[in-house]
Amino acid sequence: MKLNKDNKLIFVLLFPMLILLLWVGYVSWLTYVGKTVKLPGSGYDPRDLLSGKYILLKIDWEKADCKQFYDNICPQEEFEKVYRYYAPEDETQTMEKSINTDSPEITMEFTYKRGKMPILKEIYFDNKVWKDYQKADK
Repeated sequence: MKLNKDNKLIFVLLFPMLILLLWVGYVSWLTYVGKTVKLPGSGYDPRDLLSGKYILLKIDWEKADCKQFYDNICPQEEFEKVYRYYAPEDETQTMEKSINTDSPEITMEFTYKRGKMPILKEIYFDNKVWKDYQKADK
């Protein structure tokens, strides 16, 4: 099949959108079929000028409740060692202040399916969704 100039343009424009749609569909499916697990964590601001404003979050496996996983075993190898939470500068400054001064209990909520990469869905400070904790802190 020979593509003319118009068909090539349509293909070039639609192909990236198709790939994006497939990726969003996969992540949505994984979120839907995955199990929600909450893991304790710790965080800090690494002060990296080149990468922008973010907070590094690390899972504290010693405090983790492994009963929420299959076979009651924490699958540490399936999770990242460190997660980066990117946010607008004003949010990360408030988050950094909270972490450094208030020392809140940090909990990370993931969608987990065995054999698939876990997806970080939400961050909690002292059992409050981060956004609610930020509003109460102001």
